[in-house]
Amino acid sequence: MNEERKDEIGRRFILRPELVVEELDQLSMQELNFLIHSAKSFKEGGAFPHVNLDERIQSFITTLQAKFKAAEALYVAYDKATQYPYIDGESRVWIFSQEEFADSAQDYFMQQLVMLEMKKIEQAEILPTLGLFHVWGLSEILLDNGQYHVELKRDELLPPPDWSGTPEISIPVTNPGLQRALMKFFQSLHAPSGSQEAKEQLLNGLEAQMLDEVLQARYLVPMQLQEANPSTADAEGRKTLKEGTVIQFGVLSAEDESSWLPAFTDWPEFEKVYDKTVWSSNIASYEDLLAVSDNMSGIVINCRGVALRIDPGNRERIEAYRKARDGGERTGANSVEKVVVPKDTQVLLGEPANYPAVMIEAVKACLKTHKSVNEAYLRLMIQGETQSYLLIVDTSGEPETVFESIFAAAAPHLQGMPLNLVKLEGTWEKETGNLKPFYKRKRLGLF
Repeated sequence: MNEERKDEIGRRFILRPELVVEELDQLSMQELNFLIHSAKSFKEGGAFPHVNLDERIQSFITTLQAKFKAAEALYVAYDKATQYPYIDGESRVWIFSQEEFADSAQDYFMQQLVMLEMKKIEQAEILPTLGLFHVWGLSEILLDNGQYHVELKRDELLPPPDWSGTPEISIPVTNPGLQRALMKFFQSLHAPSGSQEAKEQLLNGLEAQMLDEVLQARYLVPMQLQEANPSTADAEGRKTLKEGTVIQFGVLSAEDESSWLPAFTDWPEFEKVYDKTVWSSNIASYEDLLAVSDNMSGIVINCRGVALRIDPGNRERIEAYRKARDGGERTGANSVEKVVVPKDTQVLLGEPANYPAVMIEAVKACLKTHKSVNEAYLRLMIQGETQSYLLIVDTSGEPETVFESIFAAAAPHLQGMPLNLVKLEGTWEKETGNLKPFYKRKRLGLF
């Protein structure tokens, strides 16, 4: 799109007093991205007060969403290591409206040693792919990274299914949180890193998120029933097994003759391995998996997906994590102090020796919901013999409201460490002069 075309559509659809919405259908998705980008920039700068830019932006987005769903083809960035969609640092999936945009991004990120594979999805596959995004816990989409790009919400393109009034046994088992956590952990595990220490800190945080999900998930375990006198299911699909019924669970055999219990997060993963017309499933908790696999070598979750093998060593690691987490939750539950530090308080500040990756990820997710927050910084604060985390927050909004939200997000992950919050001003502004924020609100731009 050259400058002449930008000027033409900008004048026609942004500056013209009346917008004819039907005319937007003539534009490409990239042209709509440009209009959204431009209108938002004008709005931030206070330009063209006579034009209702909010209304224009919404019209552009609505048309873009319709074009997205009706596209002849789209291109999804997959991570080569996991063979699942690539998830960026803002938990977004990258989708491209044109093959040349996808190829350009693939080449660019290959130079950064980020190995992507662009998968073409035809028109008939677009809605099913969005359906899988629900199963995988992928709610954010970045359209046309590297060009004029726009963030889209999965739920606005394809709302989640409404299971209200449906018997629980009839609701398909899904574990979107676990699927997303598996993808992010193994993607990061195989990704290049300039600093091994930084990578370990990131992986520690992602591992904690993954193990939390492993412990709370509901799994599908393949099984077959051998009934001499088959029982019938009730109206809600439940069966009462009669005496003498034999339950046979699926077993995976390895080359070393070890046996493993297969477990799946959802039906798409289940059906990669088992024919559900031949095999039924039992819904199991993590504790159930341990019990059923007691005489096996372990458990494999999603053996043909982003697989997690739980052997005796990993089982011990999960149990150690659970004990540390639960102990931390008990001791730390009442340790969150709502202290707003006076801006001229004399304190010692430094980097935390043990980076609180899980807490920071939770806070980052929280800050994304506060448009008034531009940046946030983490420091270790020492006042006398007391150590605490200090978050320095650059916000244009009401600090108390933002701070309340941050405390709520951080509290479950503090493990007994107090947390203090200050607004970025005065002394604190000088303190952050040479620091890199752990959170920075994304601006419109390229890559």
